[in-house]
Amino acid sequence: MIENVFYNTDFLKNGGTSEQFFNQISYPVQLNDLYEIRDTCYYHQAMEYCPVLIEIMDERLKTHYGGNFLIQVWNKKGEKCFEKVLQYRVHSWNVFTDHFIYRLHPDEAGAEWIYVHVMTKKAGYFKIKDFVRDDPSFKYLGVCNCCFYIGNTNTIKVIDINFVLEDGGCTTLEPTPEKILTYQIGEQCKLHGFFENKFAKEQLYMICLVETEDNQIDFARLYFWSRQIEKGDLGFLQYTEVVHRDVKLDPIIKYKQIIHQSQFQFGVALRDSGKVDFYWNSTRVSTSEEVFSDIEINFESIYLIKKAQDGEPEKKVVIHTKWDTRVSMMVAEDFTCTPQEWTKLFYRSISNHFKFYPSYCLINTSFFLAHGNIISLFDIIKKEWVKHFFVEEKVLKVFRNEKVDHVYNLGAYLDNGRIKLIDSEDTSDPSMWEMKLNKYGTKGELISMACDMEHYRMLYIITNDAGTINLYGFTRETLYIFNTLVHELKAETIIVPFFSPAERTEFILYNQAPGDVRVYTHYWANNADGVLTFYLTLVKHYTIANPTAVKGNVHACMSTDKEKFLFLIDQTNFYKLNVQTKQIVTYTDQNVIGLQFLDNTFCYTMTNKSTKRDQYGFYVYDIQQLLDQEKDNNFILDTSLVGQNGLIDFSGDNQRLSYMKDYDTIQIVPSLHRNVINFMGMLDRNQYLATKKMKDKFIALDKRNVLTTWNSVTGKLENVQKLKDVDLSQYDIFAYEDQDIIWKMDWYQPRALLIQRDPLENMTDDTFYDPDMLRTSLENNKPYIKIMGKKFHNFKLIEIVNEFEVKEHFTFIHPFYGKGSYQRIFISENLEYMFERLVNQRCFLYQKHKGMFQQVKWKLAKRLTQWPMDMSECTYANYLFSPDLMYYLDYDRKKNEFVIKESLTQKVRQSIPKGLMNPAEGDVKKYAQHFKWIDSRTIKFVNSEGIEKIVDIMDGFKEIAYAAVPLFKDEKDYKHYYFYRKPLELGDTLQRLKTKYQRYKDVYYLDNKRQPWQIYDKLFDVDFSIDACKYKYVIDLSFTFLHWRLAETIRSQPDFTLDDIDNSQLELLAYNIFPWCNTVLHYGTKRQEIIKQIYQQSEVENEQFEIPFINNLNGESPMHQCMNDREFKTADLLFEKLAHAPIDHHSRAIGWTVSMAIDQGLTNVNAYIEARFLQTEQIKTIRRGNLNLQGRMLYSQTQAQLWMDVKEIETTLFKESPVEQDIQLEFLDLPKLHCYGNKTTDAFFDALSNTDSIELFANRGVQTIIDYKWKLAKEYTIKRLFVPFIFFMIVYFVYSNFIFPVRFHEKESEYNKIGDYDYAFYVLGPSILLVSTYFLVTELRQLFSQNNWAEYFSSIWNYFDIIPPIVIPLIVIQDFLRVKYDFQHTIHSFASMFMWFKFLYFLRIYKETGYLIRMIVEVVKDMRIFFVVLIVVLCAFADAFLSLSNANSDEKVQFAGTDFFSALLYSYRTSLGDFQAESYNDSVQGLSVWIIFLLSTILVLIVMLNLLIAIISESFAKINDVAEQASYQERARIISENSYLIPAARALTFSDKKKYMLVAREIEIDKSSNDEVHELKERVIKLENTLNEKLDKILAAVKKD
Repeated sequence: MIENVFYNTDFLKNGGTSEQFFNQISYPVQLNDLYEIRDTCYYHQAMEYCPVLIEIMDERLKTHYGGNFLIQVWNKKGEKCFEKVLQYRVHSWNVFTDHFIYRLHPDEAGAEWIYVHVMTKKAGYFKIKDFVRDDPSFKYLGVCNCCFYIGNTNTIKVIDINFVLEDGGCTTLEPTPEKILTYQIGEQCKLHGFFENKFAKEQLYMICLVETEDNQIDFARLYFWSRQIEKGDLGFLQYTEVVHRDVKLDPIIKYKQIIHQSQFQFGVALRDSGKVDFYWNSTRVSTSEEVFSDIEINFESIYLIKKAQDGEPEKKVVIHTKWDTRVSMMVAEDFTCTPQEWTKLFYRSISNHFKFYPSYCLINTSFFLAHGNIISLFDIIKKEWVKHFFVEEKVLKVFRNEKVDHVYNLGAYLDNGRIKLIDSEDTSDPSMWEMKLNKYGTKGELISMACDMEHYRMLYIITNDAGTINLYGFTRETLYIFNTLVHELKAETIIVPFFSPAERTEFILYNQAPGDVRVYTHYWANNADGVLTFYLTLVKHYTIANPTAVKGNVHACMSTDKEKFLFLIDQTNFYKLNVQTKQIVTYTDQNVIGLQFLDNTFCYTMTNKSTKRDQYGFYVYDIQQLLDQEKDNNFILDTSLVGQNGLIDFSGDNQRLSYMKDYDTIQIVPSLHRNVINFMGMLDRNQYLATKKMKDKFIALDKRNVLTTWNSVTGKLENVQKLKDVDLSQYDIFAYEDQDIIWKMDWYQPRALLIQRDPLENMTDDTFYDPDMLRTSLENNKPYIKIMGKKFHNFKLIEIVNEFEVKEHFTFIHPFYGKGSYQRIFISENLEYMFERLVNQRCFLYQKHKGMFQQVKWKLAKRLTQWPMDMSECTYANYLFSPDLMYYLDYDRKKNEFVIKESLTQKVRQSIPKGLMNPAEGDVKKYAQHFKWIDSRTIKFVNSEGIEKIVDIMDGFKEIAYAAVPLFKDEKDYKHYYFYRKPLELGDTLQRLKTKYQRYKDVYYLDNKRQPWQIYDKLFDVDFSIDACKYKYVIDLSFTFLHWRLAETIRSQPDFTLDDIDNSQLELLAYNIFPWCNTVLHYGTKRQEIIKQIYQQSEVENEQFEIPFINNLNGESPMHQCMNDREFKTADLLFEKLAHAPIDHHSRAIGWTVSMAIDQGLTNVNAYIEARFLQTEQIKTIRRGNLNLQGRMLYSQTQAQLWMDVKEIETTLFKESPVEQDIQLEFLDLPKLHCYGNKTTDAFFDALSNTDSIELFANRGVQTIIDYKWKLAKEYTIKRLFVPFIFFMIVYFVYSNFIFPVRFHEKESEYNKIGDYDYAFYVLGPSILLVSTYFLVTELRQLFSQNNWAEYFSSIWNYFDIIPPIVIPLIVIQDFLRVKYDFQHTIHSFASMFMWFKFLYFLRIYKETGYLIRMIVEVVKDMRIFFVVLIVVLCAFADAFLSLSNANSDEKVQFAGTDFFSALLYSYRTSLGDFQAESYNDSVQGLSVWIIFLLSTILVLIVMLNLLIAIISESFAKINDVAEQASYQERARIISENSYLIPAARALTFSDKKKYMLVAREIEIDKSSNDEVHELKERVIKLENTLNEKLDKILAAVKKD
């Protein structure tokens, strides 16, 4: 049930994608609920003006505007030049270089006029009486050479508009019929519109789109130079050649075109048949044969929807305009988009003009959006537009205004210089925002304006007030003028937002012409009189040596170290200013329109397409890479429209970025390079009383008595529940000092101990304490308790149950000694006990006594003495106590050991073995910092080298689980390893990911949890500790979106490389554990070069890092994936790189892949196994001893835990002796392979059995494993097979050679007589049947224990095993039934032969004979090709002999027989020297017979048999050279074949899968070391002699005196 409910989103499942995750963590602001951008008539990229038709969707906005549509015109600066409110969609419209023309809907007010706006006249317009109003077919509009044109498919009408027009004015024209020129095109052609390009503008003609009789476009130039209406001398000239074609009656139903900046035209025409024509430079260049249903075009591409036909579904294709003359279906590519996205394709054409939403920002859950003179408010939780604020002028910018530290309202800067404020008493409720009356305003014309985009503490404004340049700053509802505080304030000065590491807000004043860059900072501080005062000071002044290098308008600046460099950014380039040389280095074609700089490294940008970027979108730069490697690479996070719309807003409170994806959506996303996500809409930390993480939900109770639930993976708010019967508004979390985090951390959540703010007035010491506690022996002596300053408060212990319920466990009255007075209170997990620690080591254990109405009273159960205060002060957590407070950890100084004591008696319950915690080896406090209770009988601890284990203290400290903590040596500055490591900042992504790596190993191996929801619950948690628990709770994931997208790119794009990725980013990438627990290695298994690059970077000197190698939730490591995908080269590379990894780094993850690597003959697996002999710091200390060697072994071995008690292994590895040698102990980090009864070891020995790589058996690791397992395998092979076989062999031999012949030859008449042989048969027969059954069952067990039967029958030994127990019982049964036939002897003979061959099998057990058996097998194997050749040769001579033999009619002279088989047998006997040549002379062809005979003896008897001897000799030499290895392989085969014989219980006691092979060997100090020691000894002796001589002289002098 839990698996189906929690962590069940798509991106967390197998196959989940970063795109799904992105959608889940994003908050889309639906702009199309306000407006829908419907259409444009803009077609020429070089034109200054772009008309746009907008439909108003919000009813409140419709009321405000008084209409349903807006028609607007925008210029290339992103400025709105014209706007008109409409009730209906415009009837028709067009745009020319300086003119915008439109005809209104017939029902629109003013529809009797046609409007021609001259944009260079401030949108002044001609209002022309609509002389074709009754004919809606006139929809083609144009202006050329002061004439207005209107047309339909067959008619063009023209009037003269060469009249005076004032700027912004209106001139009305009402042409009479005689002032209207009418031109009929003709029935064979159709007009499809007018347009203009650069040449038409210059030469005063207009281009007409005319459909010809063969249904293609003729781009006809329309000339009317005379402009004399009455003359009517219109003329047409073809723009380009029109090539006629054989097409008729297939009219054009839709035509679309654009013109690039270069004046090249692209067009596409859809005909009635569904076929399309493509046009380039006003020429038809291709025609499709496919059939389409729709077409669209923008400046980037031509788009088509291909009709579904012939069983193929509908699909969309795109043809990029970069192909120029080749635009055709030959260069078409498939693409996908929704029907809604299809209607947005024209957005790309208008994006460089249309800046409808100039500004927006996020405050808590309220998103403010400026458009026109309106500020709209969007509730991102409810996903609705809450309200609109209407102001008198256009809103240029909305910004956060800091009221006090981290408390904001909204400011809006208007076109008239006024500043409006929108404020709220509760920013968590979007409906509470209201416009605030104020009189703030700047004077003069706006020059430059910028926000402090890093801290949002100031809006800076520069204006020109009648020649006076003013610098304003607005913050905390105060408008400052900084003119006297800054230098060189000029009309050309611009304000540049500055992103820097400084804690204080900084900004730049930049004068481009002299290249002056001045960095200023502002801050509040107390002046000399103690008054909080605002300061603005100059921090740095730089003068650029080559200022002309900066080409555009700088809109941002950033630096990671302003003492070394600055980056200036304009809309085209990055400019790096070297502070020392003052020189500019330019990084061209960046096309960054807006940016945000986070964590001093990551730069988020809105980037337009360029020669370096093939997509518009939301990108991220790694600035450190730009500095270190001079590489200006960035990575796309999301495709976006961009153009003029480059604003990226960053909300520091929510840690969210907002950017415009397109005109329908603004995306609000977390910082995508981090693995932390803030909870959306969360209040300040001090507003919360209790929290609970319930799998993928995080629930928090605030002081308003509101339970808020968020998704603990995405940070999205899911539920808000106002509690009705609970009032905790007067309570706070209990803490005796500001640094007290006991009940603020997650240690005891979801429970929280609360204290009422106001003390109880009627409670005194006398009424609260028992008399015994106040009693003193001395009269008139005031008890210490009464002396202590305190007040009595109500305390509550509460717990969040779920999203809707909070449980109050109990309330109690207890003294509070005031802020700063030492007082720590802890409640037991079962709520029965309370432990309190006070100043002067006063420690009290109380027991709960229930009262009425949830009231309890604590009775003193034990006052603890000799409390281990030194250990307890490691952390605020009560880690020394078990969760139920019944036991605690202490240190016995006398015995020098750690002990577990009972709390109520303070008696020692258990002494912790010194092999686990030995105070003599280090600081006692340090040991305690590595200790943790899990429950009252289970503890967890980690040793100094990072080996962690869980033990059962009630079961002799038996190990339950273990793991080596990765990166443990990097852990520093922690107060307690489990309870309080060094708190991390939001941007400490690398360290956070490393911690997740450690946590994965912890949950996977220590907790032994494998279900997705169990592992996710540990990997995706909540960080309580930031800023000493003062910062908000944040989600702490095991991955970042950025690196997940990068990993997916590695998998999906074969041409992607890591050459341009900084080493620091590769390290971050390596430590990401993505959903389903995949790592970058999982994603890169099919990209060997990528894996190699990552490992090479991890090995760079001084930049090394460990690469996690883990199993995903399918139980597959990257090695498994390589094997499954047959990427054996990558697998071999991984074995090479993993060979020198730390102990327990990956060995439990790779499982059976070692076996498959052996099967595939991977070259590095041998070196890998050899390299896995590793030492822990613990065993490094064991350097001398006398090894307990077994038999001929040169080393001693046992199995041991990674963190062991040394005493446990001493009896196994060593024996007592006065003589000790230098030894070395090593673990073999290949777990489970030394065990029996698991798939991993079975597969490993199967692979060893079948491998042809004999050198593997010279490997120390392989030998160690075989030697260890051989003892048990040999024992049970002898017990279960060899001994029974000897009995089987004896009884069968007696029966076969003594009893069976006699009984077989008995006559039928003698059957009734029972003789001695019959008695023997009745004794031996059943024995044979019984033993045969035993062996048959044994073989069937072996057969069915193997998954691959083919492998079983591929071994010759298995035939010797299974045939005798089948055949021999048949012989016995037939003998019993007296069944006789001649072939029975043949069966009998083969059974006997197989029995003796099986005897050879058992000789493999012994080293002296095993390699000989191996030699026979290998020789036969090596002879197989020779035998084929020999048979061919024998057949050749057999056929020859048979032909010569058949030449004789007399059978006696037919020496080779009469058939081919006889001849082949004769040929074989001849090859062995068994021939009879006497009859050769009697043959008809005697000479020929002798010739064949001579050839046969030379070739077969001499050549072939000597060749056979050579082959056998070579095989012998080969096997003899590796006799030792061959012996090991024979053992491995026997282990593989016979492991099923070992009882499960015996296998379990023999080996422990939690233990490792531990090997001890003698080591020799090399000669060079001996020489050095000898030389050192000699120097010491010389020095001693010299000192003795000097001492003798001194003594002699003293005596003389």
